[in-house]
Amino acid sequence: MVNKQYSEQFLQFWHDYPTRWIKSSNRYVKIGKELAWLQWRKLTVAERVLASQAVKCEVTSQIIPDPWRWLRDKKFRDFEVVDEKREVFKEAEKRKREREKIRKEDGAYYREKSIKDLEECRKSPVLSNHWFLIDEVLAEKRKDGK
Repeated sequence: MVNKQYSEQFLQFWHDYPTRWIKSSNRYVKIGKELAWLQWRKLTVAERVLASQAVKCEVTSQIIPDPWRWLRDKKFRDFEVVDEKREVFKEAEKRKREREKIRKEDGAYYREKSIKDLEECRKSPVLSNHWFLIDEVLAEKRKDGK
């Protein structure tokens, strides 16, 4: 007999799992909750986490299997789950490359300007993507007393 006390993690998985069209009932449904619960209990903790994350990935124009078959066949391994930390790291690296490019292309231009001109440039919203460079050059000039 199946335990009717589903875990919260399973209930969240069940809620997130997409419905599928059933011709005979002429509606979108999910079937096999008990079978899905049995399959869920067979998964390792890591597999449960992966399944919970993968089920949130958008599924478009695909045949959606019943949740219990999806768990049984471990179809969650077919989804690439976005790692938020990795995405944040990629974004930081992209920004770092962009700033290096700006330093290389425009650094000499700003180094030729006076402190007063740089302070005016710093106020311009048009140059907002250069503010970091203007601040660096201003700090250098103030340090050197130029």
